[in-house]
Amino acid sequence: MDRVLVVDDNLATLKQIGHFLRDGYDVMLAKSGEMALSIAGRQAPDLVLLDIEMPGLDGFETFRRLKADPQRTDVPVIFLTGNQDRESELQALRLGAKDFITKPVNRGVLLHRLKTHLRLADYETGLKHMIADMERRMALSFAHLTEYRNRLATGHVERVALFLGMLGRRLQEGPQAELLPEDELGLIVRASPFHDIGKIAISDAVLQKGATLTAEEEEVLRRHPVIGAKILRGIRDRSPVATKEFFNRAAQLAEGHHERYDGKGYPAGLAGEDIPLGCRMLALAERFDEGIARGSDRAAFIRAAGEEVALLGGSSVKSALVRVAREFVGDNRGTLFDPLIADVFIADVEPFVDVLLRERGPGSLEGAM
Repeated sequence: MDRVLVVDDNLATLKQIGHFLRDGYDVMLAKSGEMALSIAGRQAPDLVLLDIEMPGLDGFETFRRLKADPQRTDVPVIFLTGNQDRESELQALRLGAKDFITKPVNRGVLLHRLKTHLRLADYETGLKHMIADMERRMALSFAHLTEYRNRLATGHVERVALFLGMLGRRLQEGPQAELLPEDELGLIVRASPFHDIGKIAISDAVLQKGATLTAEEEEVLRRHPVIGAKILRGIRDRSPVATKEFFNRAAQLAEGHHERYDGKGYPAGLAGEDIPLGCRMLALAERFDEGIARGSDRAAFIRAAGEEVALLGGSSVKSALVRVAREFVGDNRGTLFDPLIADVFIADVEPFVDVLLRERGPGSLEGAM
């Protein structure tokens, strides 16, 4: 049964609407904007009927605060008013209201509008999930093509996406949670498999070379972020509106995942918060995963972990990886990595190592060392 939150400072109107809806909906009543926000935070309405003119928080401010909650962004809101005020109606629609019902409320009109907007909300939610799933599958398919050519990186993109989700959840639990809304984190995770797509244009001689690259070969490899961003922006320009933001984010991640917090990365030499947050997260997630890729010599911490395992007599691959990964990220805090992202990783390293052990297995990790 759909939940409908009715907000009005007029008790007679509340009771009337509650009576109209009692047989078909789970109805919640609030006589103020403050009470409405409290109820919405606890009980997740499927639709809100919201009066405009109320003491304290009026309908417009209540709407703004409701929509500021990432969990309530998509909840449809229908405004109620006793005035035929065109300016108020325009303001409501500009804010993002789905509809406008005048008081006194007609039962037939109310029930029809509710049914229509709840169905539309269900359709939009389903469409949003379908598009997100299509984006995820598309990104993974292209990433697998790239990985097929770069045999040293099998499974890399899936693990990096997992690590991004884990880092994002920890950032959302911290004091700066507003930096990473849920929709943005989802977009970053779904788009991340495209980050190395530029390697499609790199020759096999460079891409599949197991030994240390020459300076010339390294320069060739360093072109892949710009190439990837160009490819993805070209796809964006030919894509429907619904996926343009996805390809925008994918291009951003492709271009910026080798930037460093201290400004010594490439291709643009961006520093600090000039680097998009998703790229700063990806820098840590990718470097951590690359460290355990068989044959990789790009991450010094895995060699240190190998020494640690030898010192322990090979008794604990996990404890060695936890300790050395924590030290490696700590040593590069503020240089290679964003301090905020480094801190959330260092505070809880074990789950990241558990993913490596589960996805690759201890024997594979020992081989990489």
